Amino acid sequence: MRVAYYGRLAEAAGVRSEVIVDAPATVAELRAMLAARGAGIGDAGKVRALVDDVLVGEDHALAGVAEVGFLPPVSGG
Repeated sequence: MRVAYYGRLAEAAGVRSEVIVDAPATVAELRAMLAARGAGIGDAGKVRALVDDVLVGEDHALAGVAEVGFLPPVSGG
């Protein structure tokens, strides 16, 4: 599965995307794994997850998923 980091999250992770071979079962488990490595995506209340380009919740299953993306909080004016 490909993991993509958008905006300032790419800088925090040090890469725009990476491939995870042994992916966890849910978004929450993936987030915890990546956050432990310092990817800057630990706050589920602020950093949203996309699975195959659709916003999803933390309990979303990752079986058969091609891509998970993480979006930083945005502000507008």
